[in-house]
Amino acid sequence: MLKRKALRKILLTSIAVFVFLVIYLFPKEITNELTPDYKIEYVDNFNTANIYLLDENNYLVKEKILVTNTELLNQAKELVNYLIISNSNQLPNNLKAIIPKGTKLNNAYIDNKCITLDFNDYLLKVDKSLEEKIIETLIFTLSDLDGIANLKILINGQELSKLPQTNIKLPIILDRDFGINKQYNITNVKNITKVTIYYMNEDNEYIPVTKYLNDKRNKIEVIVDSLSSEHIYQTNLISYLNARTTLLDYNVYKDIISLNFNESLLNNNDILEEVTYTISYSIFENYDVENLLLKVNGKEIKLINKKILNN
Repeated sequence: MLKRKALRKILLTSIAVFVFLVIYLFPKEITNELTPDYKIEYVDNFNTANIYLLDENNYLVKEKILVTNTELLNQAKELVNYLIISNSNQLPNNLKAIIPKGTKLNNAYIDNKCITLDFNDYLLKVDKSLEEKIIETLIFTLSDLDGIANLKILINGQELSKLPQTNIKLPIILDRDFGINKQYNITNVKNITKVTIYYMNEDNEYIPVTKYLNDKRNKIEVIVDSLSSEHIYQTNLISYLNARTTLLDYNVYKDIISLNFNESLLNNNDILEEVTYTISYSIFENYDVENLLLKVNGKEIKLINKKILNN
């Protein structure tokens, strides 16, 4: 009898201990939430590339965009894809692509710094005013890539030699000499100077404008004069170069151009970033040099390297 009572007491004690453990040692609420077993990886292989998109004033604007490809041909294809309407939601809100929706890149390859692009016939199904700009955006976007200097455009395997609506004849090999955002201010066909100058818009984006004019001056002089004066009459083109800025002298060497200005180049003893970029982009667009040295009254102020500037 005593043995049975003892066993019963031991059993009750064991049950009580078990219940205690269930109540206090286990969670009060049982959920289906699982703690994921993963490691956070940081992706840092994104690069930026230049792309030329249309702004509200119908200018092609230089803008930077993230690209995921590092191999040259794939990077070029990615940029072409961004230039096609509706293919990307990563473009700045105020800028837009202009290559028609439905355009397909049939094939692409690079040979000796020349990229050949074979499109379907949707490429030029646009308003007449945008036909030439499509060629411009392709040229300037792709030739900004290190490793591409020019391009050839095919439509379903056939060379594009003329724009169908404007009847503009195209060279077989296209390069930046084709120009962009063209403006003509000529009175005769002799002594025509072609110079590409970078301005800005109200959103502080850079706009290259290729000017055709009767001017015998060196392109450097045309660039400085345009940035310091002509923008006053171009309401959609902005320059921050002080109108009192004077180019005192300049030197063109094998790999560097030196520009010496008066003190009006400076703003609070420094050069505005916008001034540095518009002058530098303009010089590098027109001269095959790698460096630009800016001086004020003979004193070296800033050295700009082309590759660093474009990165």
